[in-house]
Amino acid sequence: MGGGQLFRKSADVSGIAVLGTVSEAAFQNAFSDHWQAGLFVDAITDDPLFTSVHKFNSGNGWPRFFDTIAGENISEITERAGRMIRIWLHSRTSGADLGYLFLDGPEPTGLSDCSKSSALRFLPPGYLRSEGYGEFDRLFAS
Repeated sequence: MGGGQLFRKSADVSGIAVLGTVSEAAFQNAFSDHWQAGLFVDAITDDPLFTSVHKFNSGNGWPRFFDTIAGENISEITERAGRMIRIWLHSRTSGADLGYLFLDGPEPTGLSDCSKSSALRFLPPGYLRSEGYGEFDRLFAS
């Protein structure tokens, strides 16, 4: 089994959801109710994106983060439809559809990255160093 699949919580990953504009079902995805400490990386490129430190429960059925661990790995596309404005998030390297950014998150940022589980791979703290993410160990030191 390759390292890219070792820590994937969901065995059934939809390429359409990651590379297209299809949504995942609320509450029926791998990380909406996943509260283990660790790092969330791009499922395609393994670029670091989010940590459990920044994850919060919005009650909407998708994983939400109030901050990123490496904002340079995420690009934003603003969509306007009448008076509605949406900010679509993509992985800067892979182009994967990560979800949307909302301005209704908790302090200190007020931001809410509503992410697709299928675009993420999770690494628990015990595997960060061996997977090449040792610089993030400090976030999970007890």
